[in-house]
Amino acid sequence: MVERVETGIHGLDDIIEGGFPKTSVTLVSGGPGTGKTLFCSQFLWHGLQIGENSLFITMEEQVDDILEDADEFGWDFQRYIDEGSFKIEYINPFRVDTGFEDNIRRKIEDIDADRIVIDSTSVIGMYADSKGKIRRRLYELINMLKKNDVTCIMTAESPKDKEGITRYGIEEFVTDGLIVLEGFGIGGEMGRKLIVHKMRKTDFKEDIYPLEFTSEGLKVEEPDKGINI
Repeated sequence: MVERVETGIHGLDDIIEGGFPKTSVTLVSGGPGTGKTLFCSQFLWHGLQIGENSLFITMEEQVDDILEDADEFGWDFQRYIDEGSFKIEYINPFRVDTGFEDNIRRKIEDIDADRIVIDSTSVIGMYADSKGKIRRRLYELINMLKKNDVTCIMTAESPKDKEGITRYGIEEFVTDGLIVLEGFGIGGEMGRKLIVHKMRKTDFKEDIYPLEFTSEGLKVEEPDKGINI
């Protein structure tokens, strides 16, 4: 039986057999404003609530911005930082070419992390001159994460000007799971949707799910069969 890690995203666990497989790596892909960082924060916050240590590696947003956004939902990450069960670290994206995997491994070991977020994989390809090298770099990172028994979410930006789910068209093939967040317009208003494209060791439900922003974070709603989104 596959051991599961609850995501903390309301409604998501119901469609992926109770959560992510333990020690898996799931890619969350989407464009700006689709909720990727909130998704990650909610995943880590839930882990803290059930006694799991959590690590947030950010290479795009500043630490203070992430903490302030979390405060709007009542998620007091600072309390857990002070207790030593949560760490949020900014890594300069222009320095990911030197000892990147070892740096993250040390941070995992520092707090004996159970959950980790890496936001985002898009910068990893900045120093690779071929898709083969990007794939190898991601494999090395994922193998390190699995050896350290953490359950991980990685994020990726969806390309705006070309077909595909991720910037390099590789990330989704080397991870265990793939969840896509998208924005859509209907009736003059903007909404968001969530689609699970892949989840190894999981009999997940294949459908398009409305994704709501609530005062308690993200919530996955039942599919609305009357609206084509």
